[in-house]
Amino acid sequence: MEEKNTIKKIIPLLLILIITAGMLTGCSGETETTTSPAPEKPATSQETTNPADSKDATVMEELRKLKELEGKNIKLVEVYNEVVTLAMKNGWDKDELTLKELNAVNATSQTFNSMIKDPSSAHGVDLDAILSATDDLATELDTNIRQRVSVPFAK
Repeated sequence: MEEKNTIKKIIPLLLILIITAGMLTGCSGETETTTSPAPEKPATSQETTNPADSKDATVMEELRKLKELEGKNIKLVEVYNEVVTLAMKNGWDKDELTLKELNAVNATSQTFNSMIKDPSSAHGVDLDAILSATDDLATELDTNIRQRVSVPFAK
């Protein structure tokens, strides 16, 4: 039973790591371009948006989401620091699983910091998924992991 609970606790962390790895591999800055004929527009349609305006709107939306990520990352780091302090105080720094979980949170937070400092690295990244996963990670850290490390480590 305890093994199932441990697996359930690790799954959100693995999700964050997978998303983070995808961000890092998907942000090389190189794009593959293919040429294909442009679809024909109906004769009655009129272009109502300027492509430059659309690109500017996309960039502005990415910057807004990065600002939101910055706020969530600050909260994540605050919770992380509190949980690390508890873990060390109660001897959980000797537990391999706890160390892996906390190191994963730290690595994820560092990746977010890199994206926030260099917004171009976040271009094309699914920021909505990252924002949602950040909430899940903070909740996992603040509830399950905090609860576990709040008692003395016994092993």
